[in-house]
Amino acid sequence: MKVYLIILFASFSVSLSAQFIKPAEVPVRMKSILDSIYPSNKFPIWKMTGGYPFERVKYVATFSVDHMRNWVVIDSLGYFLSSEKDISIDSLPMSAINYIDTNYERKLIFCIRKMLLSNQIYYFVGLHGTRLTYELLFDETGNTLKDKNNLLKLIANSLIASSALSPILLEKYYRKYNDLHH
Repeated sequence: MKVYLIILFASFSVSLSAQFIKPAEVPVRMKSILDSIYPSNKFPIWKMTGGYPFERVKYVATFSVDHMRNWVVIDSLGYFLSSEKDISIDSLPMSAINYIDTNYERKLIFCIRKMLLSNQIYYFVGLHGTRLTYELLFDETGNTLKDKNNLLKLIANSLIASSALSPILLEKYYRKYNDLHH
């Protein structure tokens, strides 16, 4: 049984050309939206991405809450698009923990994140093996996402890319998804 590994991001590199912006340059509306979602955010670091033809500008806020990193993506119209936060292994569904223990024993977990994308909760787990890095995605109940088309759709729509994923590969996945569905 093959497990389709998903390449996701450790941080919200929403676009191929994200640029940091000063807090004073962030529209007040974006700040107030972030404050309404995460009132306890302190000193967010902002990036602005997009603006290509047919693409809205997106604002990405990175901040810490209770010593855990969080990311929120808001588009230029003020719509909340997605969020991601670091979590502990105790926060994973038990079926995801069992799957990792059974199929990836002796692999070092380097990243566990909870993501909210299109009103769906997903869990991302990054593992280091001897020579390979494994990146797994689970749904809200802890089931592994194995269907390739669903994974491509998630990559194309989630605004998340992998730290191991070059901009060229990200574009390849995005095009592959669009080719399958257009």
